[in-house]
Order: sequence, then structure tokens, then C-alpha cells
Amino acid sequence: RTAVTMAAVPPGGRVLAVGNGPVFLLAAKTAAKMGYKTTIVSAREELFTQLLWSEAREEPRDPNLTVLGVTRDEDVEAFNDAVANADGLIIAFDAEQTLTDTLLDVVLPATGGAKRVACLSKHLNGKGYGPFVAASKTAANKEVWAASDKQVQMYRDFENKLKSKLASREGP
Repeated sequence: RTAVTMAAVPPGGRVLAVGNGPVFLLAAKTAAKMGYKTTIVSAREELFTQLLWSEAREEPRDPNLTVLGVTRDEDVEAFNDAVANADGLIIAFDAEQTLTDTLLDVVLPATGGAKRVACLSKHLNGKGYGPFVAASKTAANKEVWAASDKQVQMYRDFENKLKSKLASREGP
């Protein structure tokens, strides 16, 4: 119980979220709604902003949630600050991809930065979902999760890389 308490992000702490897609945005928005100062970094800043705050419902922006782009100098400075001062890191991809080694090194430096990491991995139990799922993915819906051996291995490799990186990091 002590290890879990020590690893928890403190109330009002800072969270950096990296990834893509609706599940990623939901994780980041949930962290912000729970009171964590959450920063999202994306090359798709405008799209993410539209998805997070519905103009049609006149939903107010959450002061705990910041969306940064990757092209303006001030966003790069804010990103560097978010990485250096993050208490927690959320990694979540809806697409069939993971973080590159380079980006993982950037968002999770050897010293400093997040003390708590949450990663959404989609390898599940590593079993395929049968001929109907595979046919659907091939013929109709490229977004269907079919759990090919190659995809499952990609997620497992990333999980192992992340575990190794976390184990090698210097403590606070």
C-alpha cells in the first residue's frame, strides 16, 4: 500500500498526456476533471481542441486542461516545462502505434519529470479475434482491432521498453 501511495500523483499535480485518438483525449480530460493540471501535446492542436470542448453546447474550457501544438516557440517552451515538472504521464494511442524511442526519451527523461506513468496498451490477451473481425478490418473498417501477431508484439515490445526505462531512471 505504501508503494502505491508514494507513486500516486498528488492532488492538483501536473500530468503530461501524449498519444492520439478519443480514448487518449478522454483520459486527459478525465485527469483534468479530477483536478490535475493536464497538458496535451499534439500536432493536431485544432482538432483536439474541437473534440475536447463542444462549441455547439457552449461548453466552457477546463482551466486544468491545456492543449499545446508543436510548431510555435511558446508551445515548445511550455512543453519543455510540462515534461520537466510533470508528476504523472499518460501514454495512450487509439491508433495502432506506440511512442518512438526518441519521443519516449523526450517525455520520460532519465532524471526528473513524471514519477507516475499510466500506459494504455492494446495487446489484451494476445489472441486474434477470428475471421469475421479480420474480414471486417480488411473490407470495411480499418479501425477494427484485429490483434495481429505483429501488432501484439509491437505493444509488448513497447511495454517492455517502458518498464526497462522506468526501472533505470534515477529516483527523486
